[in-house]
Amino acid sequence: MGKQSTVLGLLLILFLLYGIFLRGFALDQKVYWHDEVFTALRSAGYIGETVVEEVFTGEIMTPSQLLKYQKVTPEKPFDDTLESLMTHPEHPPIYYVLVRVWQDWFGSSIATIRSLSVVFSYFIFPALYLFCYAVFQSHSVAITSILLLAVSPFHLLYAQEARPYSFWTLTTLLWLWSFWQVVQKKQWQYWLIYGTITVLNFYTSLLSSLVAFTQGVYLVLQEKRLSSRTIRNYFLVMFSSAIAFSPWLLIIINNYSQLRSKTGWTTEDAPYSFLVKIWGLHFSSLLIDLGFSIDHPYSYLIPPLILILIAYGFWFLKQTSTRSRFLFLLCLFIIPSLSLILPDLIFGGQRSVQTRYFIPSLIAAQVTLGYLFSQKLKQRVWQVLLVIILSLGLISCWQISQAEVWWNKGISYSNPQAAKVINQSSDVLVISNAGGNNLGNIISLAYLVKPETRFKLVTEATELNDILAFDTIFLFYPSPDLKKAILDRYPVKIEEIPDVPLLQLSRILAP
Repeated sequence: MGKQSTVLGLLLILFLLYGIFLRGFALDQKVYWHDEVFTALRSAGYIGETVVEEVFTGEIMTPSQLLKYQKVTPEKPFDDTLESLMTHPEHPPIYYVLVRVWQDWFGSSIATIRSLSVVFSYFIFPALYLFCYAVFQSHSVAITSILLLAVSPFHLLYAQEARPYSFWTLTTLLWLWSFWQVVQKKQWQYWLIYGTITVLNFYTSLLSSLVAFTQGVYLVLQEKRLSSRTIRNYFLVMFSSAIAFSPWLLIIINNYSQLRSKTGWTTEDAPYSFLVKIWGLHFSSLLIDLGFSIDHPYSYLIPPLILILIAYGFWFLKQTSTRSRFLFLLCLFIIPSLSLILPDLIFGGQRSVQTRYFIPSLIAAQVTLGYLFSQKLKQRVWQVLLVIILSLGLISCWQISQAEVWWNKGISYSNPQAAKVINQSSDVLVISNAGGNNLGNIISLAYLVKPETRFKLVTEATELNDILAFDTIFLFYPSPDLKKAILDRYPVKIEEIPDVPLLQLSRILAP
């Protein structure tokens, strides 16, 4: 056991250093995508609809004129940040408030804003250790779980993104730790800590409600008596936390129509075959992510194997550990996942396509695998399997660190390729129209193109004047109406450019 602990300790140091290095490596290399643009826009105190009115006027604009909406200025005080956040009630405010403070202190560059998520990701390591040790009273379980965390592709991706998910992972781990403490020790000090962290989580993500529900289900199943003191205290904490969260809850109620419109994409139908593949990839990305497309044979092979390994981990946990540990981690794995998956299966939609929404379930899977490997390490086959998984995780993380884009960049995935096409041309005008995701993608593109590139952003009512004064003209995510308006007015043809969201205008020469 001493030799095993020494090996685990050495591996922990090496992989921790590797994970810490990669989390802070090349923070400004990857595309600053649509959602990150809106993180900066909101924290700087701008409202998306107001920005649309100011920039989609048909006036010729430079990249720097668009990027001013990404920077904190004295003209936009903290009150403007809060006002902006209220227009997006689907995102509780605490992370964005922290981003605003971070920008006030350190600036508004891409690397600076993303570095806050990196800082949170570093604190995830001790938080995971605390949680694992509290549950299992085992250093080896905690160390093995941290090894898996250090080279986890999923955790690396969100450690480097200016979004709240690294912070939510941290607060969720602290929440789970405090919950386990109150269940096991039942001391008022831990109830106070648990209540405080509950409020913190509610103000971090609306999906924290799924974790709160999971904790309640676990208590009912474990205590078996609704009248138990622990369950009464749990409901008291939830009631008090709901009161503390009520100011934001009122904002949600008052802006419910905006919330519905901004989350409407979750109700758009997706093929079941696509959903099933995505669900598997959610959990495989915890350990391995080699960047293959969803239609690659990888998606049919690796995710099922990872899910089998996780299922075996839960079976092994049930056979070798206490009922309370097994039940707690199983509830944490199943309930948040099914809360997202079942509505898509029953009502249609794609609530379950976002891996980041599965963070509580991913934590349960990771801790269960940490327990499995820590208990099996005396067996040669499990030593080899752990080395293979850690090596593939290491390779995955290195590939991610070298890439401009990865799957988590979503609707801005093709922006770097579009920028390369634009930057190869001279005297460029990029035309786009308001609507859809265009505002975020246009500002994302403005980070990537040469300073001399010009933008003409229009609405349906905008006059399309003087666009042929430029040598090279591109349409970026144009609507059908915009294309028709240009073809009706100018002697041009519109040509597609393969694999990028650009169309190029070519003049039709008179015979």
